[in-house]
Amino acid sequence: MPINMPERIEGSRIYLNKPEPTFALAREMFSVVEQSRDHILPWLDWASVDNTYRPEDCFVFLQGIHTRWKSGDCFEYLIHDKETHHLVGGFSVMLRDKRHFGVVELAYWLGKQYAEQGLMSEAVRAVEPILWALGIERIVIRNDVKNLASMSVARRCGYVWEGIARHDRYSECQKAWRDSNVFSKIKDEVKEG
Repeated sequence: MPINMPERIEGSRIYLNKPEPTFALAREMFSVVEQSRDHILPWLDWASVDNTYRPEDCFVFLQGIHTRWKSGDCFEYLIHDKETHHLVGGFSVMLRDKRHFGVVELAYWLGKQYAEQGLMSEAVRAVEPILWALGIERIVIRNDVKNLASMSVARRCGYVWEGIARHDRYSECQKAWRDSNVFSKIKDEVKEG
């Protein structure tokens, strides 16, 4: 049976929500990306000027979220500060085992000014109990071997480093094949209470 994610997930300082495709939100997203390109771009090609050149590009992305939710393959959220409601980043839960619906991969990004505050670790910890309750067996986090901040999130949240997937993605921006760390957490490894 496919997983069914909630449209809003609460943390103590942040909340994740399935965004509505409004042009105001697209402008806010574009502003965060524009101010953070140097922070995001080494790791995520979508942040390049070629892919995210103007607010309209973010609007197209936001429109596609609903289609991806309906497919049950990818649940994309935007992360907001609870006090100010400002957009601070994005978070995705991607289904990787369509036969048994037991494996998901998490992907995430933060605006530069919100990095190194523990917000992404908080987001991961807020999502995990929902995934375990839905019957997910394994959660995976992949990150570029040079992305120390993303590796810190996985380690801080108790994910086990499984190894390196060599040349598992091609970066158009860097014009090179990139290696990824693979981290995972298995449901049976999680202590109750």
